[in-house]
Amino acid sequence: MPRSAMVRDLKEALRNQAFLWGFKEFCMKEFNVENLLCWLDVEVYKEEADEQKRITLAEKLYNTYLKSDCPLQVNVPTQLVGVLEVPYKAAPIDMFDELQAAIFRNMVADSLPRFVKSPQYERVAELMGKRTRTRCDNVPLLNHGDFLAEEKQSSNYIKSYTNFFKVQPAF
Repeated sequence: MPRSAMVRDLKEALRNQAFLWGFKEFCMKEFNVENLLCWLDVEVYKEEADEQKRITLAEKLYNTYLKSDCPLQVNVPTQLVGVLEVPYKAAPIDMFDELQAAIFRNMVADSLPRFVKSPQYERVAELMGKRTRTRCDNVPLLNHGDFLAEEKQSSNYIKSYTNFFKVQPAF
């Protein structure tokens, strides 16, 4: 599959519940789920309108995915981590855009090509009504807010991911 098609398809597929479940399961088996979880947590961060809550979420993102020896440390350039160090006095919505883009590139370059060749992808494609291994579009989309709305309001958003992904909370 051409890289441009993978990028387009992954952007669309990450909003599809069947794809998200299958990709998460694959990443967990590969011991590489931190990229997906971080990408999703940045999406939650960007949806938060209240800056004080974003500051709290930003600190949780840093402590969970970027801090040295953190539980789900992602592999991103050191200079990017340095720019995002805590403490935060402000939390602009685009604060983690570069981090999210780096993680997305990691998933496109590493996890997605292996996933597309896996038996898990075959099951996901079947669930999505697809008969091809190369496309993930034209499928019902998942609004991340559907399963996060209640917890997000209480700033306890990781509980939703814990239930959704059946993994231990990172913080």
